[in-house]
Amino acid sequence: MTETRTKILETAVVLFAEKGYAGTSIRELTRAAGVNIAAINYHFGGKKELFQEMIRNRVEPMNRERIRLLDEAQSKSPEKPIPLAKIVSFMVRPFFTHVLKDGTNGFHFMKAVGKAFDDEPEMTRELQNGIQKEFFQRYGDAISRACGNPPHEKITYAFHFTIATVIGSLRHHARLKVLSRGEVDLDDRERIIQHLIAYINGGIRAVLKVK
Repeated sequence: MTETRTKILETAVVLFAEKGYAGTSIRELTRAAGVNIAAINYHFGGKKELFQEMIRNRVEPMNRERIRLLDEAQSKSPEKPIPLAKIVSFMVRPFFTHVLKDGTNGFHFMKAVGKAFDDEPEMTRELQNGIQKEFFQRYGDAISRACGNPPHEKITYAFHFTIATVIGSLRHHARLKVLSRGEVDLDDRERIIQHLIAYINGGIRAVLKVK
């Protein structure tokens, strides 16, 4: 990736987080990144394409890692379902290593995506159907198998709440500091990951018990 392309993407993450997709203009992007409109058109084609590439740039490597972990675990015991706790760990950990790989900008990314979900549902739905399709299918099937193949409705609820929990937790990461009255160390990622995995694992099992 060229230096100019990287600079535009990093600038876009911050502006989209602060102002949302609709509230950010190409002119603001060029001014903040120190480039001209031709550079954005050359590297991305326009604002929509830039926004989509900003998401793909983080989500696609994360999902490749998730699927690799799932495949490796399944290859070791082809006849047995992967334990649910492992599946949840495979979902959560790559989020921290890929999406939050660069600290503050990672949280800007979460805010930018969160605002887009609220303000641009059609565009984000289109993106999800593309870049998340294989991840949704593979992990939905793995969770179902780990839980004894319950009715599909149960897996749908469980998977939906799982994704919402991961995104919401990281989008509002700083809230941990407020709720804990300063006791939680926001930089202790392993501690946060462990609690998040435990919460999701228990939540999925609880959903499956609902009549």
